[in-house]
Amino acid sequence: MLRYYVVSTFIVCAAILIGALFVHRASVAIKVASVYASVAPRPVDQGKLTGTAPPLSGVAPWALSALPECFHQRSEITGPRAFVLAHLPPGVAIRSAVLHAHDCTLTIAPSRAVVTRGLDRLSLADSTFYRIGADLGVLHGDGPFAEFRRYRVK
Repeated sequence: MLRYYVVSTFIVCAAILIGALFVHRASVAIKVASVYASVAPRPVDQGKLTGTAPPLSGVAPWALSALPECFHQRSEITGPRAFVLAHLPPGVAIRSAVLHAHDCTLTIAPSRAVVTRGLDRLSLADSTFYRIGADLGVLHGDGPFAEFRRYRVK
């Protein structure tokens, strides 16, 4: 029995040695040449840096999450409408208000809300707003699904 172990060990070691020699000889034939290329520094084109982006506008139910300097998202519940409504924290619905946070202004109206920051205007259509203690809650419904986001106003 011992002689079979010795013979099999010899076969395995020979195969590893032959494989290592083959890989070594193949890698010697392949050589990668690299060259150092220096590039002279160029001045920055000031014309490209002075352009301004056009104002941003559109409908975005996630608009408050895109403004972390003004509104810090604390939690999010998404899923079927019945699931989200069952997990809403207790709060008072806001029908209309104007809320200033940092350099953002959130104008809440019964049909829609608009958040402005400078020249940018994002609309939050089909959303219901809630006052939850010191936080602001936003319920957005899209067909059979809904999402509720809770924000700390800065």
